[in-house]
Amino acid sequence: MKLRILTLMLMLLMLLSSCTQQTSPVGALSTMIPGVRAQLPDASPPEEMNRQETAALYFRYMDEPYLAAEYRVVTQSANKPYEQALLSALVSGPSGLDLTSLFPAGVQVLSASRQGRTLFVTLSKEIMNPYPDEVIATYSTRDAILRRRLCMQSIAATVTENCDVDQVQILVQQDAAMTGSLRLEKRYFLTGESGLTEPFGRDESLLLTPHTTMNVILQLCRQQDWQRLYHYLIRVDQTLNASRPSYESFVAAMDALPALTEYACSTGSVSQYGQTAAFVCDASLRLEDGRQVDKTGSILRLTRENGLWRITLDSLTGWLEVTP
Repeated sequence: MKLRILTLMLMLLMLLSSCTQQTSPVGALSTMIPGVRAQLPDASPPEEMNRQETAALYFRYMDEPYLAAEYRVVTQSANKPYEQALLSALVSGPSGLDLTSLFPAGVQVLSASRQGRTLFVTLSKEIMNPYPDEVIATYSTRDAILRRRLCMQSIAATVTENCDVDQVQILVQQDAAMTGSLRLEKRYFLTGESGLTEPFGRDESLLLTPHTTMNVILQLCRQQDWQRLYHYLIRVDQTLNASRPSYESFVAAMDALPALTEYACSTGSVSQYGQTAAFVCDASLRLEDGRQVDKTGSILRLTRENGLWRITLDSLTGWLEVTP
């Protein structure tokens, strides 16, 4: 009996001794593993949150009473909302040769914030400054009014095309001593009106969309305004691998054709890749002997060149020609 008790005690002592020799969990976690770095790498700092998007910015097309789009990559940074970055790019001016800026020197976009479907844009007080050429006596009030209308529409068109809003309310920076509304005043437009402006919506009639461009071309053709019409000719005809003719040659070619007296044009459709637009156009033409000839169902096409919609001379003259 005593021998059995001694045997059990020895077995218990051996069991307790083996437990104390086992590696503790803490020691196991700190054990070096061959081939593995002993120190964890430092955490990398978060990258600056920048987002780049291609946006349509609207500028004035030459001296025409219309706006045309230039496509630009706009970068949104963590400290500047996309809408503000977009309008800052607009104010900086175009890169295209045929486009002109509409903002007085020094204008800055101070803020842009959404409220519902309206974007509130605060411009610096320089927006109220006159343009340098407006001090010239020959500069008409009509041109000054148009320029300001196009300026505000360039903001509205750019914002509504690239952002999920319907309209823009323009606010103007004020001096600290002034009190009252920040909203742009109607006196900005030089029309003699007073009061505060309402939000500006998108006015498609001022934008050189394919449909608007085709109607402008046909209207200028009917008016025989060759000087303005020349601006809507494509510069390089890829089909013929030829440049547009000189202005003198263009005028001579147009004067030799029947006169366009009336026209009708479909809404048109843009091709799959957005580089051409086709229209069904009817024309009433007056020949040199005074006879009137009608042409129906003819196809006129526009081609996108550097983002601008233009027509080839061959397409235009072919539409106006009358075969015996």
